[in-house]
Amino acid sequence: MSPTQPITDTNQAKHHHNLWLEWLQRAAKELKLDQPESLIHTDADGIARAPYYTADGPFAHAKPLQLYAGDPDVTSTAPPWLAVAPVFGHSPAGINTRALHALQHGGEAILFDWSGLSAEQIPVAALGILPQFAPFFVHGMNARALNEGLSHWMGKEMIDPEHVQGALLYDAVALINMDGQELTSIKEQFSHTFPNFNPIGADTAEWRARGLSAPQEIALCWLCVYRQLSLLTNQQISEFGRSETKIPIFLSVGCTTEFFDELSRLRALRAGIHRVMSLFKPPKTPAAVQNPLGVHPLAEGHHVNPQILVRIPNDYLPKEDPHTNLLRLTTMGVSAVLGGCTALSLPPFDPQVQEQDNAFADELSLQLQMILRHEAFPNLPLDSGAGSSYIEHLSLSYGERAWAILGDMITLCTQDHTWNATALENLLNEWCRQGKEREQEKRDSGRRIRVGVDRYRIVDLNQ
Repeated sequence: MSPTQPITDTNQAKHHHNLWLEWLQRAAKELKLDQPESLIHTDADGIARAPYYTADGPFAHAKPLQLYAGDPDVTSTAPPWLAVAPVFGHSPAGINTRALHALQHGGEAILFDWSGLSAEQIPVAALGILPQFAPFFVHGMNARALNEGLSHWMGKEMIDPEHVQGALLYDAVALINMDGQELTSIKEQFSHTFPNFNPIGADTAEWRARGLSAPQEIALCWLCVYRQLSLLTNQQISEFGRSETKIPIFLSVGCTTEFFDELSRLRALRAGIHRVMSLFKPPKTPAAVQNPLGVHPLAEGHHVNPQILVRIPNDYLPKEDPHTNLLRLTTMGVSAVLGGCTALSLPPFDPQVQEQDNAFADELSLQLQMILRHEAFPNLPLDSGAGSSYIEHLSLSYGERAWAILGDMITLCTQDHTWNATALENLLNEWCRQGKEREQEKRDSGRRIRVGVDRYRIVDLNQ
């Protein structure tokens, strides 16, 4: 556009379109692609992808989620997230030492990671919990071992029930597979002794590490909420419906270095919680029960603030490239906070020292959060991703794709009016296998770009 040419809306749009085409051609040349249009595609998860996101790009008119629209109680800023320090090991003395060190260096809550412990080790490890000092979370893969361990811990002396806060995080499939009688027993056991402790939490981070895609993890989270709501009475559901800021389950999810994708995924996850809850607004008609996902539109204009802990498992960080993990963890933390997590747990940057007593690595995982909070302030704007055409596009795309997956999962698990837990686990294992294969294909192609080397093949850049 020449300097003397008048700037009009038509000229501006044409100018942006020309820039878009020019950029596509340059990108295709650098990537050695025959057709620039190949950069515009639909990925394996059914999400439309296109680079160079301008005001006149392909996602310029994406429909916003409006998570907080119309709620008079919402302020212009978000509260700080809870800085959660992970504590590994099974020795009570070691657990106490690492937990106290974390609380002295910025930790506001403790996550006891017992995913690698046996059923015999968990009751011993439970003796190392210090609930009087901070909220705590307990994560493990074996549901029955977790319950036995916490029951053993509840017998400790000198525990003030009023100061016990936190949640018990079951593996998502283990929680979904529990029957109503077992869950009721667990709830009663904890609620009578510790009224501020939530014994029902679902963790999907391990499944994400094993190969689940982002939409599949969202759907698995929603299925956990759906399953819990299906076990409640109409009166209990009504109580949750009157207070949309709380849900009957605490969710723990993973996070990768795909910055915009993770931010959008968390927004989609939060937006869909209200949509899942709307399926159970009493009275439940036979038609709604038979076809629970086809009768309600996407809920908008509601303040939905589910309790979501973003947890980074060991498998998310390469052992061969530990110091670049500091960049990976920073990227994960920022995307999690901007996506609206209520709690964040970043592990030590070197996975090889997580089982050892390494005060420096433990402290640095907390200092990353403190730097973000006190120097970058990512949590201050409420719903920071709102208004970005690309983020709105991804959020809505992830939500709709996950909603379709949720419908398939419910249909599979509720055949013959019974809950088919085996079919669900087989389905998830198959998705994980397919996901790992797709990830390896991307790595082998040389087009998977992330922070650091990530154990990818070293190629000659001059070729």
